[in-house]
Amino acid sequence: MKKRVASILLVVLLILPLGGCFNYTEINRITFATSIIFDKDDYDNIIVYLDSVRPYRDANESSDKGKRIMLTGTGKTALEAIRNINVSSSNVINFSQVRAYIFSEQVAKNGVKNHMDLINNHQEFGLDPYMFVYFGEIDDLLKTTNDEEEYLGLYLDQLVENNKHNGTVIKTNVNDYVTNSQNESSISLMSAIELKSEGIANKVELNGGVIMKDNHMVDKLEQKDALTYNILKNRVKGGTFQVANPNDASKLITLDILNGNNKSEILVQGEDILLKKKLNIKLSIGEIQGNLEMTQAALETIKVNEEWKLKKYEEEFFQRYKEKEIDILGVNRLIEEKYPSLNKEKILSKTILETEVNLIIDGSNLAIDSL
Repeated sequence: MKKRVASILLVVLLILPLGGCFNYTEINRITFATSIIFDKDDYDNIIVYLDSVRPYRDANESSDKGKRIMLTGTGKTALEAIRNINVSSSNVINFSQVRAYIFSEQVAKNGVKNHMDLINNHQEFGLDPYMFVYFGEIDDLLKTTNDEEEYLGLYLDQLVENNKHNGTVIKTNVNDYVTNSQNESSISLMSAIELKSEGIANKVELNGGVIMKDNHMVDKLEQKDALTYNILKNRVKGGTFQVANPNDASKLITLDILNGNNKSEILVQGEDILLKKKLNIKLSIGEIQGNLEMTQAALETIKVNEEWKLKKYEEEFFQRYKEKEIDILGVNRLIEEKYPSLNKEKILSKTILETEVNLIIDGSNLAIDSL
């Protein structure tokens, strides 16, 4: 009797995990969204676009088939727009495979708080997908991705992964965004995407990032600013610098970033707050325009000039956002951690950034000409 009961329990335990799996029939009745685009019309209605795949699986075949479809819904809220899509769809919409959340420039400027609440509260929406702000006409984006016949969410996900060590790329998923937006400064970043013309075709590309404060877009980071930000935040594993050729100021030398790290310290000195960053960046010679013999003297000239330029640009970068009252480097959070009892009034205006830059350049003793 005991063996019989044990056998029944074993069968039940083996069956239970299979209950959550889709069978062929269920798969054929589901449409999977790969990306969600949030936009607004002239009447403040929310427009939601779902770049989706409607799969087809045949139990008698080993191959998978699928049809790409674009679904659109409008409502006073994003949730109402999604429900309107569900009402007009013959298949159930599943959001478990979403790889990208995309906000139009207008939505980002007006605020994404309600959209973030929806993403956080919806059981199928994940926290791992990356977040983007798109600059341009949504119709152009949809036409481009349709012409490419590539799912937008999967494309953007792979694009970020392939460039995750690129210092000019801002990489933020939902979890990063929510965590940073709840800090003292309420500053979060998202990736910026645009369409780039390549001959007769357009291509979606990453182009810097956007700064969100209290869930509203307050500024856009160009690629050079994104690189500066990533260096100061110790997030650089790749990228390039362009410097003048010491033998010919009209020619350039490209330095490839191999690695970077920095040490930060924040100190209260009287009425001032001093944010000190010691930056160590390892570089290699990537390309040389013109003629240059890579002697130790030449490397030292490049090193000194670029260290001065980088230090100057970083401190100007911080000062620019300080004047805009944007806590781009999270000074308030650093103060809260080290000096929790300090008066938080006008912390940012009292802060001075001091950087010490050390470039380590791998060189060669060969004379190299550009082609």
